Amino acid sequence: KNKYSIVPKLVRSGIYGGVYSATSRENPSQKVSIEVINKIKNLNTKDELVSQIKKLKKLKHKNLVKYIESYENEYNIYLVMESYTGGDLSQVITKKARNGKKFSESEARRVISSILEGLKYSHSKGIIYGNIQPSDILLDSQNEVKIPG
Repeated sequence: KNKYSIVPKLVRSGIYGGVYSATSRENPSQKVSIEVINKIKNLNTKDELVSQIKKLKKLKHKNLVKYIESYENEYNIYLVMESYTGGDLSQVITKKARNGKKFSESEARRVISSILEGLKYSHSKGIIYGNIQPSDILLDSQNEVKIPG
């Protein structure tokens, strides 16, 4: 029944639960990230969560994490999304600082512009972010900015 094999090591914290790496059982070369949302812990926000998931599935923008599907069992809801291997913005900033470097003005402008484009699109579709920070901003292998839903 479960189409994915989840690696039981937390990659990052998501809005509603932990995010883990996983691979497709049908196609082991397909790497994904899965946010595991505990139904009991999120009981008060379940209606909001279901509504949010429906909206997330419809979002299509170059600066947003691509959601693949969701499924659930008795205890959890699983949000399956593309995996982004570039880390998060907080990690990139820390790594640059350790190496005595910082973002150039053009790099900073590109990152901020990408974040704003993604947020503008999300807001136009009814997805509002309450608190966004560098650890929430993901980067793909080409350092393109991706905002999770």
